[in-house]
Amino acid sequence: MAARFRLTATTTALLFSLVVLLSCGKSSEEQAAAGGSLVVGILSEPNTLNPLAARSTQAHDIINLLFLKLLDEQSDFLNFAPRLATRWTYSEDSLSITFDLRRDVRWHDGEPVTAADVRHTWMLQTDEDVAWASRSIKQGIRDVEVTGDHTVVFHFNNRYPYQLMDANDGVILPRHLTRDIPREQFQAAKFGRMPVGNGPYRLARWVPVQLIELEKNPDYYDKDAPRLARVVFRIVSEMTTLVSMLKTGEIDCLESLPPDVAKDLEAKQPDIKIYRFPSRTMDFIAWNLEHDLFRDREVRRALAMAINIPEMIQTLWGG
Repeated sequence: MAARFRLTATTTALLFSLVVLLSCGKSSEEQAAAGGSLVVGILSEPNTLNPLAARSTQAHDIINLLFLKLLDEQSDFLNFAPRLATRWTYSEDSLSITFDLRRDVRWHDGEPVTAADVRHTWMLQTDEDVAWASRSIKQGIRDVEVTGDHTVVFHFNNRYPYQLMDANDGVILPRHLTRDIPREQFQAAKFGRMPVGNGPYRLARWVPVQLIELEKNPDYYDKDAPRLARVVFRIVSEMTTLVSMLKTGEIDCLESLPPDVAKDLEAKQPDIKIYRFPSRTMDFIAWNLEHDLFRDREVRRALAMAINIPEMIQTLWGG
């Protein structure tokens, strides 16, 4: 029977580690030689895989396997490792950062990835008509200058602590496939259903309401990765059905489960491995300030203080 895994929160870095390192019932050495696949159960289907239109966590998990960022942000949110860019250097006044790009990265259609793609991506990200949800992140960047086929310079309005983080935010998009899409139509463009990336996986097929299947990119610059030949996201709208599929081995991995279900699986199915790790997600109440009742600060304060948070944690998350 295939080894089965369960993730307790959606974390692209952990999912990517599973994709790179795990194969159904095989060691990493066996899998590297033999390929293999991972079937991930998800509750809802992404409406798009367009990086500038996607909203769901599931969509971005998939997008991050199809596309590359300039750098890999590390788990401490402070340090970075090379990815599309091999190195980065600050100017003496710290108002510019120069990125040197890899020369061996190609889009899934065979076209080379160049600095022009990076500038084009920034122009899309900051275009009001494109309406990228994270557009404000780029507001400190004054311009992105192409100084060579594989060299690009980010110019900033002023110095601030998050310059590198802001430059790196968002995956790089193919200029040759997206430059002619009308900006006001970008959110609904066909590119979102037929994405062409430059990452370790490429889209193999998308069967609506059933599955999204990724296959290993044979031209990926890192010839040792990914080790898994395929990653399949099975779309099942009912958690009880997903749990049943996990028990029978129809899926290998779930990214979250109710605590009572997790405890039941631990007690009754020791072959299913439960991973627990802290999450950086936050839950909060956003009061509707358009409603007369919530415009009063003291009312909002009283309602917030009336919530029994320890009881909520115990009831919903089992402590």
